[in-house]
Amino acid sequence: MSISYDTVKTWLRKAYLAAAGALRTTKGRNVLLYLLFVCVAFVFWVLMSLDSEVQRTYDVPLQIDNLPDSVTLITEVPANVSATVQGKGSQLVRFLWGKPSPLRIPFDRTAAADGVFALPAMKLEARLRDYFGNGVQILNTRPDSIAIVFTTEPGHRLPLIIDADISTSLQSVQSGFPEANVDSVTVYTRGSIPPSLRAIHTELLSRSDLKDTTRYDVKVVAPAGMRVIPDHVIVTVPVEPLIAKKRQVEIEAALLPDGTRMLMFPASVEVSYLVPMSRYSEDYPIRAFVNYPEAAHSRTGKVEVQLGPIPGRAYSISHSHDIVEFVIDHEHN
Repeated sequence: MSISYDTVKTWLRKAYLAAAGALRTTKGRNVLLYLLFVCVAFVFWVLMSLDSEVQRTYDVPLQIDNLPDSVTLITEVPANVSATVQGKGSQLVRFLWGKPSPLRIPFDRTAAADGVFALPAMKLEARLRDYFGNGVQILNTRPDSIAIVFTTEPGHRLPLIIDADISTSLQSVQSGFPEANVDSVTVYTRGSIPPSLRAIHTELLSRSDLKDTTRYDVKVVAPAGMRVIPDHVIVTVPVEPLIAKKRQVEIEAALLPDGTRMLMFPASVEVSYLVPMSRYSEDYPIRAFVNYPEAAHSRTGKVEVQLGPIPGRAYSISHSHDIVEFVIDHEHN
């Protein structure tokens, strides 16, 4: 249902006339006057707030600039510096709305000693003072200083191992091992990598009751004093539904002596089982049998039907007759 332009225009005109008529009444003029005083009071409040001293805490994004291609940071750079500042409201008004711009710190390799780029408390405070502007006092910062370990050594490629604890729903099955979008990662460190470090592991991916193939963003665990790139990988856990399948299987007699026959009633059983959807068309050889020695000692004329091991991936296996009647026939030469 579409609304025409003329209909909207008519509604707006009616609303305008109704509002204009209401403002001509005594009650309408009183409401308008009240709103005017509220606006004037708000303006005075804003002006007084801008002229008064305030204390606020800001999370300032931190960014390292001018990083050479040959330098790899091993220590994780803090995402933010929490700064508590004091100043006039007019000096801090530009930080009230929107996302604050990052505090840019240029990487100075000449100032770095022993593979550590350090920004002491005094230098960090000076940077923040320039960031907020003159007249604003820096009362507290967290962290109060910054020290970033870096290396110029090339990285070492190591295989990635996925640590996972996965379980599926009753009607699904895990159809393969979890796989990451990369099979190896690059490890950076100062000095050499210990010979005992032969692979890098992910954090434990623990999920239950999965019903379908799912992808997860998983963190890669970096050994102490090292950095791993990439530090996150996409892990795919293959899961597929189970489909019910049935087959009619003839019952065999196991351990039957020569010259002896056994007739079972019924002569076959219906075997039901679940298979992964991708393997539904595969043939699963199934063997149903009864043990002759057990039947020979039976006093009821009944014997238990057993199923042989089913190769392949079959689940929830059952058969229609657990016990069958039998007749033993001894052949005579």
